[in-house]
Amino acid sequence: MSALAASPAPRRGSGRITSWHLLLNNRLATGGLVLLGLILLLIVLVPILPLPDPDATAPVDRLKPVLTAGHLLGTDQLGRDILSRLLWGHAGLDRGRFRRDPHCGWHRIGDRHHRRLRRRALR
Repeated sequence: MSALAASPAPRRGSGRITSWHLLLNNRLATGGLVLLGLILLLIVLVPILPLPDPDATAPVDRLKPVLTAGHLLGTDQLGRDILSRLLWGHAGLDRGRFRRDPHCGWHRIGDRHHRRLRRRALR
Protein backbone atom coordinates (compact mmCIF):
# COMPACT_ATOMS: atom_id res chain seq x y z
CA MET A 1 0.00 0.00 0.00
CA SER A 2 2.86 2.39 0.66
CA ALA A 3 4.21 1.74 -2.85
CA LEU A 4 0.91 2.87 -4.36
CA ALA A 5 0.81 6.02 -2.26
CA ALA A 6 4.33 6.99 -3.33
CA SER A 7 3.68 6.64 -7.06
CA PRO A 8 2.67 9.83 -8.90
CA ALA A 9 -0.84 10.22 -10.25
CA PRO A 10 -1.19 9.37 -13.94
CA ARG A 11 -1.19 12.33 -16.35
CA ARG A 12 -4.38 13.19 -18.13
CA GLY A 13 -4.37 13.65 -21.88
CA SER A 14 -1.68 12.57 -24.28
CA GLY A 15 1.22 13.82 -22.18
CA ARG A 16 2.55 15.94 -25.06
CA ILE A 17 3.97 19.38 -24.43
CA THR A 18 1.76 22.06 -25.96
CA SER A 19 2.97 25.08 -27.91
CA TRP A 20 1.92 27.39 -25.08
CA HIS A 21 4.07 25.45 -22.60
CA LEU A 22 7.05 25.68 -24.93
CA LEU A 23 6.48 29.41 -25.44
CA LEU A 24 6.08 30.18 -21.75
CA ASN A 25 9.14 28.10 -20.80
CA ASN A 26 11.32 30.22 -23.10
CA ARG A 27 12.00 33.48 -21.22
CA LEU A 28 12.97 35.46 -24.31
CA ALA A 29 9.86 34.38 -26.23
CA THR A 30 7.66 35.17 -23.22
CA GLY A 31 9.19 38.64 -22.99
CA GLY A 32 8.50 39.20 -26.68
CA LEU A 33 4.92 38.07 -26.24
CA VAL A 34 4.44 40.48 -23.33
CA LEU A 35 5.98 43.34 -25.34
CA LEU A 36 3.73 42.57 -28.31
CA GLY A 37 0.72 42.53 -25.99
CA LEU A 38 1.65 45.94 -24.56
CA ILE A 39 2.04 47.41 -28.06
CA LEU A 40 -1.35 46.05 -29.11
CA LEU A 41 -2.92 47.44 -25.93
CA LEU A 42 -1.47 50.89 -26.68
CA ILE A 43 -2.78 50.73 -30.24
CA VAL A 44 -6.28 49.98 -29.00
CA LEU A 45 -6.16 52.73 -26.36
CA VAL A 46 -4.76 55.52 -28.57
CA PRO A 47 -8.13 57.25 -29.16
CA ILE A 48 -8.71 57.39 -25.38
CA LEU A 49 -5.24 58.59 -24.36
CA PRO A 50 -4.80 62.36 -23.86
CA LEU A 51 -2.20 62.87 -26.58
CA PRO A 52 -1.61 66.12 -28.48
CA ASP A 53 -2.48 66.37 -32.14
CA PRO A 54 0.30 64.57 -34.07
CA ASP A 55 0.15 67.06 -36.94
CA ALA A 56 0.08 70.27 -34.86
CA THR A 57 3.30 72.21 -35.28
CA ALA A 58 4.82 74.46 -32.64
CA PRO A 59 8.08 76.02 -33.88
CA VAL A 60 8.77 77.36 -30.39
CA ASP A 61 8.87 73.80 -29.01
CA ARG A 62 11.13 72.37 -31.71
CA LEU A 63 13.77 69.75 -30.85
CA LYS A 64 12.81 69.35 -27.20
CA PRO A 65 14.76 66.53 -25.50
CA VAL A 66 13.32 63.27 -24.22
CA LEU A 67 11.33 63.46 -20.93
CA THR A 68 10.43 67.12 -21.40
CA ALA A 69 7.23 68.17 -19.60
CA GLY A 70 4.34 67.48 -21.97
CA HIS A 71 6.52 65.60 -24.49
CA LEU A 72 7.60 62.20 -23.20
CA LEU A 73 9.72 61.36 -26.26
CA GLY A 74 10.50 64.98 -27.15
CA THR A 75 9.63 66.88 -30.31
CA ASP A 76 10.87 66.90 -33.90
CA GLN A 77 12.17 69.75 -36.11
CA LEU A 78 8.68 71.23 -36.50
CA GLY A 79 7.75 70.97 -32.81
CA ARG A 80 5.43 67.97 -33.27
CA ASP A 81 5.14 65.51 -30.38
CA ILE A 82 7.04 62.31 -31.28
CA LEU A 83 5.06 59.98 -28.97
CA SER A 84 1.71 60.99 -30.44
CA ARG A 85 3.10 60.67 -33.97
CA LEU A 86 4.36 57.17 -33.20
CA LEU A 87 1.10 56.00 -31.64
CA TRP A 88 -1.25 57.64 -34.14
CA GLY A 89 0.87 56.51 -37.07
CA HIS A 90 0.14 52.81 -36.56
CA ALA A 91 -1.85 50.81 -39.08
CA GLY A 92 -2.66 53.80 -41.31
CA LEU A 93 -5.16 55.30 -38.86
CA ASP A 94 -3.44 58.67 -39.14
CA ARG A 95 -6.23 60.92 -40.45
CA GLY A 96 -7.96 58.33 -42.64
CA ARG A 97 -5.06 57.18 -44.77
CA PHE A 98 -6.97 54.04 -45.79
CA ARG A 99 -9.68 56.09 -47.48
CA ARG A 100 -7.20 58.32 -49.33
CA ASP A 101 -4.89 55.59 -50.58
CA PRO A 102 -6.39 54.05 -53.75
CA HIS A 103 -3.86 51.20 -53.76
CA CYS A 104 -4.76 49.55 -50.45
CA GLY A 105 -8.39 48.57 -51.16
CA TRP A 106 -9.76 49.59 -47.76
CA HIS A 107 -11.48 52.65 -49.22
CA ARG A 108 -13.91 50.37 -51.08
CA ILE A 109 -15.06 48.74 -47.85
CA GLY A 110 -15.67 52.16 -46.28
CA ASP A 111 -17.58 53.38 -49.34
CA ARG A 112 -19.87 50.33 -49.31
CA HIS A 113 -20.59 50.81 -45.63
CA HIS A 114 -21.28 54.54 -46.16
CA ARG A 115 -23.69 53.83 -49.05
CA ARG A 116 -25.55 51.25 -46.96
CA LEU A 117 -25.97 53.75 -44.11
CA ARG A 118 -27.21 56.43 -46.53
CA ARG A 119 -29.80 54.04 -47.98
CA ARG A 120 -31.07 53.20 -44.50
CA ALA A 121 -31.33 56.88 -43.60
CA LEU A 122 -33.33 57.67 -46.75
CA ARG A 123 -35.97 54.99 -46.08
